[in-house]
Amino acid sequence: MGITTAGFLIVLTLGYFLLFKPLPYAEQDKLYLIDYQRWDQHKVLQSAAILHPAAEHLYQQLQQSAQDTASQQALLYFTNEVLASEPAQPRLANAYVTPELAELLSIKMAVGNWFGHDYRPGSFNTGAVISYQAWQQLFQQRHDILTLRLNVNGVSHPIIGVLDKAFVAPQLTEIGQEPQLWLPWDYNNSPFQGSWWLTDDKIFLLLKLEQSRLQKLSTELTPIVNEYYQQHIIAHDNFRNWQVVLEGRPLRDALIADNEKTLLLLVLGAAGLLLLALLLSGLAVRSINYRQLSHALQGSGKGTDVQVSPAIRKSLVVAQVSIATLLIFFSALLVQDSIAKLNRSLGFDSQHILQIEFDIATLDWQGWDHYAPQVAGLGEQLRLRPDVEQLSFAYSPLADLYQLAITDMANDRRYYPWHRNVDHHYFSVVGQRLLFGNTFTRDDLGSDKVVIIDQAFAELLTGADIAKAIGQSLKMDAATAPMTVIGVVENLQLPGKHIAPPRFYLPNYGTALWMLVKLKPDTELNRESMIELLHSLNPQFILTRFNLLDTSIAQANFPHRVRLIAAISLALFTIFLACIGLFGIMHYSVQIRSIEFSIKLAVGAQYHHIVKDSIREYLTMLILGIGLATLIALTSLVIFYDWLIPYLSWHSLLLYAVTLLIILVTLTLSNLMPLRSFRTISISNKLRGLYETS
Repeated sequence: MGITTAGFLIVLTLGYFLLFKPLPYAEQDKLYLIDYQRWDQHKVLQSAAILHPAAEHLYQQLQQSAQDTASQQALLYFTNEVLASEPAQPRLANAYVTPELAELLSIKMAVGNWFGHDYRPGSFNTGAVISYQAWQQLFQQRHDILTLRLNVNGVSHPIIGVLDKAFVAPQLTEIGQEPQLWLPWDYNNSPFQGSWWLTDDKIFLLLKLEQSRLQKLSTELTPIVNEYYQQHIIAHDNFRNWQVVLEGRPLRDALIADNEKTLLLLVLGAAGLLLLALLLSGLAVRSINYRQLSHALQGSGKGTDVQVSPAIRKSLVVAQVSIATLLIFFSALLVQDSIAKLNRSLGFDSQHILQIEFDIATLDWQGWDHYAPQVAGLGEQLRLRPDVEQLSFAYSPLADLYQLAITDMANDRRYYPWHRNVDHHYFSVVGQRLLFGNTFTRDDLGSDKVVIIDQAFAELLTGADIAKAIGQSLKMDAATAPMTVIGVVENLQLPGKHIAPPRFYLPNYGTALWMLVKLKPDTELNRESMIELLHSLNPQFILTRFNLLDTSIAQANFPHRVRLIAAISLALFTIFLACIGLFGIMHYSVQIRSIEFSIKLAVGAQYHHIVKDSIREYLTMLILGIGLATLIALTSLVIFYDWLIPYLSWHSLLLYAVTLLIILVTLTLSNLMPLRSFRTISISNKLRGLYETS
């Protein structure tokens, strides 16, 4: 009861911090994020993320209507940038913002100033604000911090201020990632600038106004932004008859996101356990005849014996067995699932592979044709190194970035697999097995006529006989001509995903801003050497990622390791509590039958007769408890089918049998241990002791 109450209070405290504790911003109830809802021709919501050019256009419209609506607005774009001015080229969490953000989030400064009105979009004034933590960790809290300049994307920004230590930025993109560097909106280098069809979920438009004015503003601006959106997508058939609707979403709701649902489940679960504990406690209290107990105490207890009724005692045993069975089984399912996810094959070999990404630190983009020869030279220099075995210009196999529509030309059926661009070295570098057909060759680079698909996609196209997928024609919506399937490769089973989704691979042009470098065993390529090599080819080349693929896999598996430890701990704790509970009930049951057992032994019964008699009584209760647990488990499966089915397989039946074996052993030991006294203590002493205590 005490443990359950403590757990319930912990969950309630967590709920207060998530749902009710005020945000650290003045007038938090007036803060809203604008959802740029795009509905397709079938009235289905496709996305609520705001497009980059749409955000800028809407910001301007809000500026014009601000006087009428008494509103304030600010743009935010979260990303990561490399400080090229620092020798180690650290990569910092970064936010590009408009100056109004200070008024919306009540920003205070420790040193210097925030961006003034002269930093509004279109002014292109340079300047940088850093977080208090960055001031401490990167610049050792230098007193002359305002004299320094930071080089980001080829632009030198003077540091104009340091945020107050107590300021907490809204974590809208990734939990735990708080911007260390703040720059003016004009200098954001988003790859989605000007794109009206690709969504960037790192851009936000924050609004501050009264709730009563929010609906009015949405009604007034929706026709304007919808017309502007239609003008820019008119040439794209895929977006024909799409409509835009503006909706305001409270900032608190955006910060909580899906945690509210999870927290609600935790509260309900903790409340259920507390209710069950109270119910059992109530039954235990009601089971005692206090009037009889009072008379027994007044009469010194001589010749009296206060007992729990047999019906309640048996009900407690049934409840104890069923609860212990369910808790142990569900904990074991989590243990099984976590172990399976940690040990399953990923479909590729990650050993000795470096994941390297770099960028071109400039706002004056010259086009890829200008940089491609230098990038190709980088690849050749790396291949000549004695520590490099092989290299591929391809993105990490751990990332699914884009999901595109593809039509099977044989039956005009549409699919939505994940898309990846790779070169002709990719499959050999990562060791992804070819099942049928061929991989890309050098002649395929840059071609839009060939495609490789994985086993999951091949099964969608042809069923079980995936070899028939070779030679099939597929067409992307944006392509002018179909592609021919030339190969089928093994699925990638990524950490955190229950199933392998369909994927397809297209050949790139043999160069990219990311690469996978396979090192020879017992060799090492360090970060400093890579920075030096990039700088020698082009001073604008900056290193943005440099880590082993195994490190990324370990990070992706970290939640499963935590869940595994928690599930094992819960299972052991459950078994411990079940042992205590069952032992307590069985010990009490034996005690109230001590006179009966002692008399039977005195008239000639054997010890094993006593054991059989005791086990026979609880065999029915064991069957009832297991039956009740099975009924609850099946009911839960029906109600929460979508949640539970990923954790279940035919092995789960074996796991349930092991759970029942644990319960059976626990119940048997709990029954036999109190009976040992009838074997170690003489019958006369046993009867004398019982008489003296009765």
